Amino acid sequence: MEPERRVVGKAEILGDKDNPRFIVTNLPAQSHAAAPLYEQVYCGRGERENAIKEHQLDLFGERLSCHGFASNEVRLLLASFAQLLLERLRTIGLAGTTLARATAGTIRLQLLKLAAQITVSVRRVHIRFASAFARQAEFAASARPARRVDRSRMSGPTATRNAGGKAGAGGAGAFSGNGLSRRSVARETRRKSDGKPSSAEARARFGGNAPKLPTR
Repeated sequence: MEPERRVVGKAEILGDKDNPRFIVTNLPAQSHAAAPLYEQVYCGRGERENAIKEHQLDLFGERLSCHGFASNEVRLLLASFAQLLLERLRTIGLAGTTLARATAGTIRLQLLKLAAQITVSVRRVHIRFASAFARQAEFAASARPARRVDRSRMSGPTATRNAGGKAGAGGAGAFSGNGLSRRSVARETRRKSDGKPSSAEARARFGGNAPKLPTR
C-alpha cells in the first residue's frame, strides 16, 4: 500500500508581500516533523541548487567550449577549486561580517575584483587600496586567518646568532639553531660549485683572521 501523502505549509510575510511555501510528501509524520522537513530537507535541497548556480554563473563553470574532453575537464576543475576557496573564505575569513552569507559573485566583485597599487619588497607585499574603498573592514577581516597561519609557521626554530652576536669558537659570529638562512645557504652552495672554501673551512684554516670571501 502506498504511504499516505500529506501537505506541509509555511505562511510568511516579507515586507509588503506574502511568501507562502507548500511541500507535498509521503514521508511519515512520526519520523519527519513539519519544521525539520521544511528547514533541513527542503531548504537544504535549495542550498545545493544555489551552490550549483554559483559554480555555473558566478565562477564560469559552464564554459566548457574546448574541443577536447580533457581540456574541458581541467576548466571544470579550476571552477570547482575556485568555488572551494571562496567557500572557505566566506566561512572562515568573513565570519561575522556583512559578507558572511554573500554569494561567490558578490565576494568576487566587491572583495577581489578591485583596483589597487601593489608594491613587492624582499619580505612583504604591500597592497594599497583607494581611501574610498567601501569594504576595508571586510578585507582586513578576511586576511586575519591567513596572517595567523603565517605567524604560526614563522614561530618555529630559526637561525639565531650567538648571544650578543659575539664570535664563537670559529672566530666569527656563528649561527646556531636550525641552520643558516636561505641567503647564506645559497652563498655557500655557490662557493662550493666554484671550488672555493666554505666559511666554516676558512675559519678553521685561518682562525679569527679569516679573509673575507668574495660573494656575488
